[in-house]
Amino acid sequence: MHNPGLRMKKSRFAGDIQVQFVKGVGPSLSKELAKLGIVSVKDLLYYFPYRYEDRRFFSKIKEIKADNSYYQFRAKVISVREKTGWQGRVGLVQALLSDETDSVVAVWFNQSYLVKLLSQGGEFIFYGKVHMDRRFGRQVVSPEVQVLKDENLISYGRIVPVYSLPGQKRLSQARMRKIMHNALDAYVDLVPDVLDRVKCKEVRQLLPVQEALWEIHFPSSEDAIKAARERFIFEEFFLFSMFIKRKKRASTRPKNRTYKEGNRVVDSYISSLPFEFTEAQRRAISEMSRDLLSRMPMRRLLQGDVGSGKTAVAFYLAAIVLGSGYKCAFMVPTEVLANQHYKKALEWFPSIPVYLLSSSLKGKRRRELLKKLASDEPCMVIGTHALIQPDVLINGLGLVIIDEQHRFGVKQRMALAEKAPDVDTLVMTATPIPRSLALTLYGDLDITVIDELPPGRQEVETLWITSDKRHRLYKFLRDQIAQGRQAYIVYPLISESDEANLLAAEQMYEVLRSEVFPDIEVGIVHGKMSDREKKRVMDLFYEGKIQILVATVVIEVGIDVPNATVMVIEHAERFGLSQLHQLRGRIGRGSHRSYCIVVSDTDNEDTRRRLGVFMNYKDGFRLSEADLVLRGPGQFLGERQHGPTEFNIGNPLTDFPLLLKAKRCADMAYRE
Repeated sequence: MHNPGLRMKKSRFAGDIQVQFVKGVGPSLSKELAKLGIVSVKDLLYYFPYRYEDRRFFSKIKEIKADNSYYQFRAKVISVREKTGWQGRVGLVQALLSDETDSVVAVWFNQSYLVKLLSQGGEFIFYGKVHMDRRFGRQVVSPEVQVLKDENLISYGRIVPVYSLPGQKRLSQARMRKIMHNALDAYVDLVPDVLDRVKCKEVRQLLPVQEALWEIHFPSSEDAIKAARERFIFEEFFLFSMFIKRKKRASTRPKNRTYKEGNRVVDSYISSLPFEFTEAQRRAISEMSRDLLSRMPMRRLLQGDVGSGKTAVAFYLAAIVLGSGYKCAFMVPTEVLANQHYKKALEWFPSIPVYLLSSSLKGKRRRELLKKLASDEPCMVIGTHALIQPDVLINGLGLVIIDEQHRFGVKQRMALAEKAPDVDTLVMTATPIPRSLALTLYGDLDITVIDELPPGRQEVETLWITSDKRHRLYKFLRDQIAQGRQAYIVYPLISESDEANLLAAEQMYEVLRSEVFPDIEVGIVHGKMSDREKKRVMDLFYEGKIQILVATVVIEVGIDVPNATVMVIEHAERFGLSQLHQLRGRIGRGSHRSYCIVVSDTDNEDTRRRLGVFMNYKDGFRLSEADLVLRGPGQFLGERQHGPTEFNIGNPLTDFPLLLKAKRCADMAYRE
């Protein structure tokens, strides 16, 4: 192994030093850290604790209560033994611990190495949860063990950091703390202060980066944690704001093409529509067409509630581009939605080639399609993530449309837009967010809102029932089917799991079709089915040959079957507000009265509050504000974002004042 000191001489920047050179890591453990996204020393130092434990105080054993709370205490080991646990499957270490006031039993699972450590006797520090065991009374379960040495002071007698270590068997909290302490000791001075040259009063009030790093990992007080977090939240928002500004500046180069709104494809598209545009759709078309026809590339975010007609508006813009001799790429998050848009495009653009590209397209057929995309022929290509593969070259690309953008990471959105340097870009979402937050988070995009539903959309009656009413639910479904209607039943899992006592789609499909509805055609669709099989089932449902469709959230977005009037969501507590609203949006699309029925026995207060909000709000914008408050934007915005816009510590909702301050400082810095 190389000498860390020699490595430091080669680089004076912590981001260039590999984490294996930190004392206590080495090549082997560095592979485990890489699974957490930690490759360099800077990655390690910016891997912040997700919570803290106050271990400044010690309890006497007689003061410990079996109330499932955590306690820290000093004790001597009276006896220790290893034995086979329940059904011979689990190695169990059991120790009797004592101080001058009382004794207590501690147990550990699959930690045989502790027998050797504890059998040496002596006094140790223990920290763990205490509960009541029927046989042994009070019992400490899997407590952390610390030898009374000065080098272990980082894990007791202070406020202690706790890190997220998913799937890590070799990396305990205690070991992570030692590694972090060693890294700070050796390398903290090599972390540059990115705010050092930013001249605004807000920055002068923040902790210097080196001090903030020590305090966020090994805080001296609660106030120190607050000050350190404020420093790094501000830094994160500042860098994000600068990224947005650079990105927007890069899109201000004039585009090398012109469009004509009055063309045969636009005329054909309008005449093929079976409906009239709403006033809100007309406003959106006018606003975005003006952008599209200008010399500068369009960068638009189109927000609209479920069923507001965003796709029809997007296709109007596509018609302008296609009729002007250029290509349009339309990216969606699921194969099911891609197939639906593909069908609509074939219907609405009969004179223009329309192609479907997904991961299921392989071999000769894929090569032939890629050849067509690389030609000069104007066409529309609709696809999933397959569109952003490096070998997909789209010659003459004029417009990129990204549907349900919250389901994609920032890198994915940028990867498609970068298929052409000056491409016009439209991203759409049915998960609207408050305008003030949207303007800050999507500062590189102009925002258009469709705030009106098309006439004829039925208001969906939303009901919440408990599982003991399921027999009445099945009778209601049978009545709806008898009237010629169709229904969805959505489950949170594809198949049964040992970890969760939940109904699952595959098992309930068998029960429903053979026992509950043997005389009704029941189908199933979920994410593990092949694309061909999913398409076959969905086609049968569209055609009315399947009356009840058992599904997972694979049908969450974009599915449009006007005859489907009932949406049943089993174990509704397992879904977020946005998912529930999207699922509800799959019905109420025809002329018949529609019903969304959520089934849940939850007694969790937060979950009941969330379901209550879902029952009370039908409007997506009001629902989204409630969703932000209840869950925070990390989950609300969908899949975790990637790249420079990833928020590691900041929360744009709860830290919005800091976000505005950082944005102001970025404005000043960018002008200088």
